[in-house]
Amino acid sequence: MKKSILLLISIIFFGCINNQKDQYTEGIYCLKSYIDKDKFESNYIEYFLIKVTKDKIIYYGTVNTWGSVYNRNLTEEKKSKVNDSIISFLTIINGENKLEEFIKLKDANKIVDEKGINIEEFKKYLNKSLIAGSYKLENKIIKFSENGTIQNLDSLKTFSINPRFGTCWWYDYRTIVINNQLWKFDFTKKNLILTKYLKRDEVNETKAELSKTKIILNR
Repeated sequence: MKKSILLLISIIFFGCINNQKDQYTEGIYCLKSYIDKDKFESNYIEYFLIKVTKDKIIYYGTVNTWGSVYNRNLTEEKKSKVNDSIISFLTIINGENKLEEFIKLKDANKIVDEKGINIEEFKKYLNKSLIAGSYKLENKIIKFSENGTIQNLDSLKTFSINPRFGTCWWYDYRTIVINNQLWKFDFTKKNLILTKYLKRDEVNETKAELSKTKIILNR
């Protein structure tokens, strides 16, 4: 009898462990390519943030900033969990359904609050993960600080990533505000390239024109 009870307890115990391995860990996840300097996704993205709670999964994105709520499903989680830090989900990129990887963010609880995406906190996180750091321009060291300040880049003193929210948008996802003006940022393996936006395109109102003002910083 005792052996039977111990066997039953063991089955339940190891079953619970296996279920935990198959489940997502709770927290905030972001589309990997949204915070990848070298493979940054610059097209329209429907959902780029996911919050996993004890019993819910909530999707947040460009228009639906307040989140779409779904019950957790262990069977689906088992299929789409890559590891404890990465899960796979469908999102819409430029009108196409794509299965993409979302990575769990560290120290990111403030990005989503009771109202949905906290845009200012999201900007701070993107500033830190994408732009903050030291660069070289000729013989000068240029520093972009996590607090949004720029050091040693002439009259340019402040910066902030400008993520796309809402339906009316004439820029791509690589938009950054520098000294309260809109610029575009691009990364290559060796450079951070900043190009100033000129104005809204008069022919295609869904785009904005880039100026010839360009700053190329060495990473």
